Amino acid sequence: DACVPQIVAWREMMGPEEWRGLYVVIPTVWAVGGENPRKTMMRQLMDPDTVDSHILTSEYPRDHGEARTLLGRVIGDRSIGRLVFGDETKDQRVKTMGLSSEVDVVQDDALPAIWDAMRENGCPVRKNRSSVHASAERRDSVAGIRRPSFC
Repeated sequence: DACVPQIVAWREMMGPEEWRGLYVVIPTVWAVGGENPRKTMMRQLMDPDTVDSHILTSEYPRDHGEARTLLGRVIGDRSIGRLVFGDETKDQRVKTMGLSSEVDVVQDDALPAIWDAMRENGCPVRKNRSSVHASAERRDSVAGIRRPSFC
């Protein structure tokens, strides 16, 4: 692919410190938003510990201005999250990352209560493997969280 040598040259031109701070916005459509060639390529080229936090896919940006707005909101949300929740503990990092993800920040507090209510009312608790759940797992991995399989 012609993109790889060009991005590698760009990475070398930027140097390791600047490359490490790079965020990538990948405009996409819902049908291929989960995985696509551009995301796969960038996952291979970015620093492994920044992949989940620095590669953003979205249906929103239709031009460079909208991509910059999206990026500003995500980084801004994370900055505000650090001020509101802190980032010293894993739970604080989960809340901070949740502000800029597809996962509601109160989900980790709400789910145990929902599951308890389901059990108390004789309903089975199903393990949810939705895309939102997968997004929560990505957010947790960035924050250094290891959750039990039922979360």
